[in-house]
Amino acid sequence: MAHELKHLVAMGYRILNGLPWEEAWAEEPSAEVAKELAGYGTVYRRIQSRANVALPAPQNFRIVHVGYPSDDREMAAMYGFNFLLLWRIHENYGREGFWRPWVQSRLTGIANLEARTGVSFTDLMVDWALTLLFDNTSFFPEYQYADLNLRDGTWKRLGYQALTSVSNQSLRSMAFYIGKGTGSDATVTLTVDDPSRIRVAVARFPRGLPY
Repeated sequence: MAHELKHLVAMGYRILNGLPWEEAWAEEPSAEVAKELAGYGTVYRRIQSRANVALPAPQNFRIVHVGYPSDDREMAAMYGFNFLLLWRIHENYGREGFWRPWVQSRLTGIANLEARTGVSFTDLMVDWALTLLFDNTSFFPEYQYADLNLRDGTWKRLGYQALTSVSNQSLRSMAFYIGKGTGSDATVTLTVDDPSRIRVAVARFPRGLPY
């Protein structure tokens, strides 16, 4: 009910004021945010069931969609995985105060998120990717959720791949790679179709991953 009521209020406002409908890939997870704020989200593990489709292999799932995906797993990820992006934005940019101007904007999709945060969508994605990696670990406390714990056992383990095995991969959103150190210098070479659309962050751990 909280999820659908959010749609009725937000989309009703847009229709009555001649504003374009918000794009589904952002509107649906925003209704999951409403469900979480009403106390009927992660406490019942309903959001996790959708986010857990994508967490083990985030490189296989899009964030931005044109319309609704036809694939059931893509659809589930659009609700649950994208919730984790919007919840990060919710925590960082005003919490409940973020949503009214977001709903009342003439913008939609990426442009609406950028206008409300003052941050490029690329940088929002980088911040989110690092939060998924470091949440509730002893590293980088600035990259963690305040109100969620991705290591509490209800969320599936974030998937990563061995760095040495990656070749000719089609990347749909983000990917995490890990390589074991040898005590000497290492060189990693990346070749991509469009260098302007990729961001890379390298983290060096003194031991293995903390989860």
